[in-house]
Amino acid sequence: MWIREALVDGPAGTRAVVALGWLRAALLAVAAVAIGGIVDGLVRAAGAGVPTADGGAPAGAGDWSGLAALLGGATDPHSGPPLAWLVALAVAAALGGALAGGIAEALPGRMQGREERAWRRRLLAGALEGRLRAAAPAHPGRPAGAGRTGRSGGAGRPGGPAHPGAAHPGAAHPGPPAEGAVLDAATSGVEKTAGYRASFLGPTLGAFTAPLLVLAVWALAIDALSGLVLAAFVALVPLVIVVAGRRLRRSNHEFRRRETAAANRYLEMLEGLGTLRVLGAARRASDEFAASARAAMAALGRLLARNQLMIVVNDAVFSIGMGAVAVALVLRRLSDGAISPGGAVAAVLLTVLLHEPIDRVGRTFYIGLGGRARRDQLVAMLADADADADADSDAGVGAGAPGSTAAAPGAPGPNAPRAATPSPASAPRLELRGLAVDLDGTRILHGLDLELVAGGTTAIVGPSGAGKTTLLRAIGGLQAFEGEVRLDGEPADPARLRAATTRVGQHPAILSTTIADNLRLVAPDADEARLRDALARAELLDEALARPGGLESDVGEAGAQLSGGQRRRLAIARALLRDRPVLLLDEPTADLDRRTETRVRRSLARAAAGRTVVLVAHRLDTVLDADLVVVLDGGRIVDRGAPAELAARSGWFAEALGAGEVRA
Repeated sequence: MWIREALVDGPAGTRAVVALGWLRAALLAVAAVAIGGIVDGLVRAAGAGVPTADGGAPAGAGDWSGLAALLGGATDPHSGPPLAWLVALAVAAALGGALAGGIAEALPGRMQGREERAWRRRLLAGALEGRLRAAAPAHPGRPAGAGRTGRSGGAGRPGGPAHPGAAHPGAAHPGPPAEGAVLDAATSGVEKTAGYRASFLGPTLGAFTAPLLVLAVWALAIDALSGLVLAAFVALVPLVIVVAGRRLRRSNHEFRRRETAAANRYLEMLEGLGTLRVLGAARRASDEFAASARAAMAALGRLLARNQLMIVVNDAVFSIGMGAVAVALVLRRLSDGAISPGGAVAAVLLTVLLHEPIDRVGRTFYIGLGGRARRDQLVAMLADADADADADSDAGVGAGAPGSTAAAPGAPGPNAPRAATPSPASAPRLELRGLAVDLDGTRILHGLDLELVAGGTTAIVGPSGAGKTTLLRAIGGLQAFEGEVRLDGEPADPARLRAATTRVGQHPAILSTTIADNLRLVAPDADEARLRDALARAELLDEALARPGGLESDVGEAGAQLSGGQRRRLAIARALLRDRPVLLLDEPTADLDRRTETRVRRSLARAAAGRTVVLVAHRLDTVLDADLVVVLDGGRIVDRGAPAELAARSGWFAEALGAGEVRA
């Protein structure tokens, strides 16, 4: 429920917006009552000129002396407060209400900017670490992730499986999202989510609850009976919103699904444009994108039509219905003598304030409906990254991970001097027990049992398609599996595995910004000294400082202004900053010249010191110094042992090494 999100998990400033909305409503209600008092005063003053019963002119007739007396502040015990005081009160309350309303309208813009930055930071960090999850299409009747409230900035995080470490047989892992889906989420998704959280939650909650203050003023200053009747209309507003939201949710999710599909297809078409032209398929790809875009626009048209219909119905029911009832009640109570003419005028003015919730619905209903759907999409996509942050918080591992600026209790602060490299004795023990993985109904890994070398390097080799990368993903908590992965003797769920591991691959994800920004993705509050230390250990500091701007120099799109070796060493520096106890390496020296490869291997050696390392390799000469080599073939372990042992006996490793095979 959005009300719970606004109260429990709204962005910073939500309560201030609600309080300002209440203050505005209360001050304007006081101004309305003061205006009613002015009307009553004018009526009394004009009544001083009414002829007496014998036809004579009463005192003050013709010269409005009664009005002058009221304006001058004179009054008698039965005539009410002085008119001048009421005028001053009405003006002051109206100005105060306008000021409070202006501030309440200005705050969401600043809140939205903060929200956009926070959501984009989480998305980019998750993308760079490979920990985004493809958001499955939400059930039309229930938004993804509903039912739980997450941390600040990420409400409604979906819960994990009942037994997170071991997926049930045949469980399908959502897998990483397509690039188009990530691009759509980081642009349109973030903008609409931030708009929903900043411009809808607080202002709408304030608009829905402020009428309670107006009704209280109505009951105390004008008439309790008519105020009670109108309270029933106000109470119906949230119910109507819930019903409208449920009726429009199916159309909204259908549009979001088609919009994301169109964005994904567009990005794929742009990236493969050269290939499409060579193959003569550019026209067909363009036609397919156009069809996808038309489908998204048609879904949007249906959504907007239903949205406008609901708004028209709401306006008709509440604006006309509540207004007519209010006016009828006021006239009836006025004719009965229960309220004064000034009270009737004040009641009509207060009716305008009571209409504000419906006016707010008309202006922000689509923002709320669309923004909440995009929020659910982002929450589902960030589920793995958020689980990592929770695990970091619980276990005290990886302070400075994306989205967290606080170190774990007892851990050094983000700018503290680098701690001594952990000893091999403190490196975690990793053990696989019956590890199996199914992808799309096909078994990729078959019941693997393996104890990795704690504080050493375990190399995974084998022919292409043997399941090496899948095994690395399972150890890193990025792939659902059956069986167990035990960490220091205890079964570890995917979140704990992700919190304990960091990965360096052949194609590291580099953000199209500065060197410093790429490093601070894993250590947001790291100062320049800490960044320099990590770059120095990765043998990249001198080259980084030689660039124009030093650490603040742009690296180009996806690191295009860096060489392949520099991109790998930047990823290694990031791994050093993250300081996780398990290091996963996926062919980190592939396609490098010998000189660059030597520098990368030296920096990897520094990063591996005191950590448990798992290395996937095709080039066998890169595993000759490993502590243990595991040969994988067809998803099964067919051999294992020290490199010298495997080279001395017959088998795949000896044959590939003897043949001088560089790539398997």
